[in-house]
Order: sequence, then structure tokens, then C-alpha cells
Amino acid sequence: MAMSSQVRTVIELFCTILQQNNVSCIRAEMLRQAKYNKDSATSSMWKLLFDLITFCKSEDNKITPQNAKDEVLYVKTELQKFGYLSCRLSVLPPDMSSGSRELLLALGWLLHQQKVFDKIMSRRSDPLHQPLRNFVKLNVDSPEPLNTNALGDAIFKLPPRDAIQQQLMLCNKLHLACRRLHSFSQELRCLTHKIHQYTQGVSLQTELNHLTPLEVYLLRHPESLKQMMFELEKDNLELENLFSWKATEHVFWEWMQSVLNLHIQESATIDKKISRTEEVHLSLPTNIAKEIVSIRSSVREFIFHHESEIERLDQLLLEKIIKCTFSYRRNDHKLAFLSCWDFNILISFQKIAPSEIHVLASQVDSELTQLAGRLRHCGRGWDFTSDDMSSSDGTVTSIEPSSAALSDGFSKKSRPKFTPQSEKGIKAVKLESLQQEVTKERQLLEQRIKQLETQLKQLQLDTLAKLQTCLVTDPNIICIQPRGLKQLLNN
Repeated sequence: MAMSSQVRTVIELFCTILQQNNVSCIRAEMLRQAKYNKDSATSSMWKLLFDLITFCKSEDNKITPQNAKDEVLYVKTELQKFGYLSCRLSVLPPDMSSGSRELLLALGWLLHQQKVFDKIMSRRSDPLHQPLRNFVKLNVDSPEPLNTNALGDAIFKLPPRDAIQQQLMLCNKLHLACRRLHSFSQELRCLTHKIHQYTQGVSLQTELNHLTPLEVYLLRHPESLKQMMFELEKDNLELENLFSWKATEHVFWEWMQSVLNLHIQESATIDKKISRTEEVHLSLPTNIAKEIVSIRSSVREFIFHHESEIERLDQLLLEKIIKCTFSYRRNDHKLAFLSCWDFNILISFQKIAPSEIHVLASQVDSELTQLAGRLRHCGRGWDFTSDDMSSSDGTVTSIEPSSAALSDGFSKKSRPKFTPQSEKGIKAVKLESLQQEVTKERQLLEQRIKQLETQLKQLQLDTLAKLQTCLVTDPNIICIQPRGLKQLLNN
């Protein structure tokens, strides 16, 4: 019982704050009826949402709907613009006959998403800092609003000469009115400056060094202090209500949670009761198709313009992969390098073209040459002389470093067994076994390269066939033919 009374108090406080700040006027009973989906509260909830939307959009001149249908359409459209995309709200009937609970849920979402109470606090003004013309309500008859539509129709009915004279007369009147307004503004600024100048050194506010026109008016008209006291008391009451709302706001959201739970439980019966109407959606721009086509063409031109840069980046990426793949390191005074013919690593990153295989082969030769040189410096290379290696003229016949480096000189399997032979015999046996291993490794490497070239070409042909099939089936696909594909088609 205490909880229900607290909820009732918070809801009444909510309605009071909206009424005090000229946002909307609604009774707490309407919100209670909306929780239980009563049709009697539907029109009030539509009106509350309409007022809150105009308040959030800072529209001083509120839109006055012609009928209930226009008001419902406006609320649905603006909520969708804010981001509330609810199918149940979009199908609510335009005659305000049902759907009060759905509107109550939309109200809770709008309060949270738009931070309505923060906007109320930011738009408040202190009565002591208000302009003098707002405090002094002069009994001046305001001019009647001009019916521009009737005036425009009357001008168009006149002959061309008379219509031009009528428009010139109206322009002269507008020019005269603007000049009078400008002169009055200058006079007001001049009088305000005189007040600040004559009251220099006297102040009722710490941040100012002079009196304001409102303070001077209150000093000269003591009877107006009653009106100021009344406005201050009203402002204090509104601030107290806002302070109380901040302290008890959680109760309101707990009550909204109960509304949502009840809505979920009765969702099946609610869908049956709501009379289905045509859904209201945001209208698409009329030139949306042209914009899509123009954006698509601009993207295509951008790709064509930067095609060379994309190819250059691909080439740099490939060179980086090759360097990382054939990198070597020193560990325990032994040189070790990755397998030179394991090209699956490269294929997993990018398909290798024939020209790229040339780059790969030259890179392999360079790396092997460097490794052979390092081996010779360490005293473990094959740079030695013998009768079997020397020619008749005394020159030394050396082994190609790129081929010799393929053999792992530190492998126990490839190292021949030591037998008590002469030095020349030992060197001859080593040289023969080394040449055999080099020949075998070279043959394996050539076979692997040929196999990779065949697989790559077949894969490219399969991909080209799939691409042509997609182009035939879907004409909207953008196809940019790589430069390497022309060479493949020519081959």
C-alpha cells in the first residue's frame, strides 16, 4: 500500500512539473489508465507526446494540427526521426481509439532518450535576471495578426500594374517599421547604458558593479515588490519540485518497468485488439536512386584512379612476406634457416604470378649465397683445394654457393662416416656426396616450382570462370580486371 501511494505521489509530481514549465497539462489518472491500456486515456497520451516533441524540438511556434489524424501522423513521424522504431506504434489507428499503453512506453523512451528534465532545467530563468519588459506588463493593445494568405490572394487578383504598386507599398511599410524598430533598440541601449553609468559602484549582485534596469524599477516602484516576491516564491516551488523529482525519479522508472512487464505478458491479446492500419514510415528522398548511382560511380572511379597504388602495395607486401619467410637467425653458434621450398606459406597470403616466382627464385639464390659465405667464414664451408677439384692449370674449381647452401652441413644424416683414409680420399668422398645431395635438392625444387605453377594457373582459370558466371547472372556487380589477368588470358 505504501509503495502504491509513493508511486501515485511521484506520478502527480511528474504531471505538476510538466504543467509548471508550460510543457503539457495532463492528469496522473490518465497515466494510470494508460498502464492498463484503457481507451479513455489514448487521446490524452497522444496530446502529451505531441507537446513533449514540440518542447524537445525547441519550437516556439507550436504546430497546430488540423485534426486528430494530422496529430497522430506528426507524432509517429517525429518519434521515428528520434529513433523510436516500433511496429506496434506505427500501426496504431489514427482516430485515437486504442493503444494507450504503447503510447505510455513511447513516453518513457522519449523522456530518457531526449533527457526532457535536463532540458527543463537548462531553459529555466531567474526572475531577478529577467528583462524589464518581461516583468512590466504594459497594457498596450497588440496589433492584430496579419492574414498573409488573404493578402496574397487579394494581390494576385489585381491587375499587374496595381499588384506591383501594392507590393511596393507593403515593402515601404516594412522598411519603415524596421527603421522604427532599429531606432527603438538604440534608444533602449542608450537608456540602459545611462542606468549602468549613473549607478556605478552600487550593486545588489556580487558579479555586477552597477544596478540593472529591473532593480532600478523595483526601487522606484516599491509596490511592484509584491509581484517580484510572488514570482520568487513560484520559482522556489518549481525548483523544490525538480529537486524532489531527482530524489524520487527511480520510483517512476520502476513503475515504467512494471508497465513494460505487463505489456510483455499481454502482448498476444494486445495485437488482436489493435485494429491494423497502414504503417507510417519515414519518407525516402525522391532522388535517392540518383544518389546511389552517383556514389557507386565515384567509388568505381576511385578504385581505377588508385589501382596502381594498390598493386604497388601488393608487391611490397609480397616482398615483405618473402623476406620474413627466408629469414635466418643464429642460435648456439649454428646457422638455421626456414625451408626454402615450402611455398604454401606464400600461397596462403597471395596467389603467386609467374613474374613473382622469378623474384622468389632470385631472392632464394641471394639468401643461399650469403649463407655459403657465412659458412666459409666460420671454417665450415667447402672452400678447399685437392687434386680432384683442381684443374690442370692450377685453378681451383669451386662449387656454386647457391647450390651448396641447400645442403645442411650440420645434419648428422648427410655427414659421411669417418673412416681412416687419406685426406684426399676423405675430401673426394665428401665432395661426391655433396654433389649428389645438391643435385637431388635442385631437382626437388624444380619439380615443386612446376607443380605450383600448374596449380596456380588452374586456380586462376577456375576463379576467372566463376567471376564470368557471376557477371552474367548479376549485372550490378562491379568487376575490375587485374593487370595480371590479361597475361593469363593471352597465355
